[in-house]
Order: sequence, then structure tokens, then C-alpha cells
Amino acid sequence: MRNVVYPLRVSEVISETKQAKTIRFDVPTELIDEFHWRPGQHITIELEANGEKLRRPFTISAAQGNGRSLQITVKPNPDGIVSKYLCSAVKAGHQLNVMPPFGGFTLVPRSDHQRTLYFFAGGSGITPAMAMIEAALEDEPRSKLYVLYANRSADGIIFKEHLEQLAERYPSQLEVRHILSKPSMWSMFSPWKSGRISKDVILEYLSECRPIAQDAQYFICGPDSMNNDVRGALQNCDVPADRIHAESFGGDTGAQTEVTSVPALLKLDYYGEAIELEVAEGQSIMNAVRAAGLEPPYSCQSGICGACKAQIKSGAVHMQARMALEDAEVAKGAILTCQSYATTPELSVSFR
Repeated sequence: MRNVVYPLRVSEVISETKQAKTIRFDVPTELIDEFHWRPGQHITIELEANGEKLRRPFTISAAQGNGRSLQITVKPNPDGIVSKYLCSAVKAGHQLNVMPPFGGFTLVPRSDHQRTLYFFAGGSGITPAMAMIEAALEDEPRSKLYVLYANRSADGIIFKEHLEQLAERYPSQLEVRHILSKPSMWSMFSPWKSGRISKDVILEYLSECRPIAQDAQYFICGPDSMNNDVRGALQNCDVPADRIHAESFGGDTGAQTEVTSVPALLKLDYYGEAIELEVAEGQSIMNAVRAAGLEPPYSCQSGICGACKAQIKSGAVHMQARMALEDAEVAKGAILTCQSYATTPELSVSFR
């Protein structure tokens, strides 16, 4: 992923719930290839606030094709400057600085596949799932999709009507169940369950939603506590680790407050350019690279999005958080530079 930002015009802003907004973009013809995306990927929005450059990732919430626009769906974070700005100030006709799609939490449908796809979503975690669901329904017609979607109340369900329409259009392919932690007694909406997605609920859900094919894949996208419960329940059911795919949408990132690190000489392969620089004790690899005047790709700076991923060639680092990386990637040397601190006096890292 290269550090390139493009100005894109906002074509439409749609209210999905009282809080969540969908923002659609016009992508110029000359940038169509640059902004091609796979279901589940992000784009990064860059803003200037109080003289500081802020970047935050937002998931593309629609599949590509059938005349759909590039779009993100955003729910404001109480502490999030960028998300609050997007939901309160952005209108059609505005321009936003956008980095092209990236991310490894994806589903690539194939017309010859027959498999069972399980989606566990919480709150705004429905956004990557929505793009995957649309793509699989259209391009993988022999597969079965089960969706378990958790929210606080019915009026907070993002894409509620769209999910209902898809279930009606694809009745043999798609089954959607809702779980509400605080349903209103005045609401006409009846969820499958009241409460939270717990291990017992997951086991009941899996017992009722049986796979139609041996190939079953499980996609989890919600707060960390929910993700951990779902992953644990699936592992207790002997689901192979390589069939479980997760992305964090808030909660405890697992980051530590104190970092044990050492000063280091960093030998950097920066897109083919060899650079040496010093990393101070307690300084992340990302901050050291940026302090040297370079502009590597980055976005969330909390270990969730994966924009700052690089390869460690020699030496060792401690990663505070690595939700964006699978165990297999870490085993092959992948690191998140925003979360990585040197633990050896010399290390070699490659951005490619």
C-alpha cells in the first residue's frame, strides 16, 4: 500500500439510522482502477484538524458492480473527531481526501463455489459484512449465507430494510437473525433473541443454521469482546482456525500502557530505497520513520486497520496490538509498524 491521497467529490449522504450515515463518492474515470475494491476492504479519510493531519479508516459498505458507488457507512464515535465530522458536516458536493482501498479482511466470491458463509456482526461491524453479503448473493449463487446481527435496539440497526429486501429477493440463500440487548417494548420489531451474543447463543444459532456444504467460512466483525466470544465458541466446536476471519470494530484493542523497548538502528527498505535511521527507546517504528521526514502509509494507528503493515527481515519487535494480522502473517514476518517497538539493537524492515 502506497501513501497516496486523492480528492473525491461526495455525491450523496444518506441517513441509515438516527446516528449512522452512508457517504457516497464520485470516482473519476481515470481513478476507477485505483479505487477497485474487494468486499470487506477500507478506504482512509484524511482531514486537517487544529493543524494536525488525521487519518481514519472506514469500511466500504457495498459490493462493487451493478451500478453501485464507492461508499462508506459511518457511526460517530464520541471521541472520534473524523467520524463526528463526517456524520455532522459532510454534504453532497463536498470534497474529501481519500486513500485507495486496502485491507485483508475480505471475501472473494466465485461462481463455481458452494459453501456456507456465516456472518457475526455487531453494530457498525455490519459494514464489511454488507459488502460481502451483496457480493456472495450475486456472484456465488450456490452458497448459503447466515447472518447474526447484534444491536442495542431496533432503531439502531444499520441496513435493516436493505437486509430485509435481500432476504426476500434471495430466500433460499440468505437468512438474517437479529439479537437486541435492550429491545423496546413499544417497537413492532421482533428479534430472534434478546440479550447479547454469548457462547450459548452462538451454539444454539449454529445448531439451527446447519451448513449445506463442507466448506464453511466464519466472518466476525464487531467489538473485541463479541469477537472473542464468537471465536472461542467456534474453536470449542472444532472449527479450524483458518476458517475464522475477524475484524475489530471497537472495544479493548489489547494494547499495553507501558512498552519495553531498546534504542535501535533501523535499516529500512522503503519501496526500494535503502535508508538507515535511529529508533529511540519507547518510540514505535512508525513514529521513527515519520520523524525522519518520510510518509509511510498509516491510518487508524491502533493496530486495527493494517494500513501500516510491513515485513521485518531481521531483528525483533514487540507489537502492542495486532488485530489486523492473522497468525500466519505474523509467522511470516508481518508487523504493524504503528504498534511495533524494537527489542533488539538492530533491525531491518521493508515497506513494499
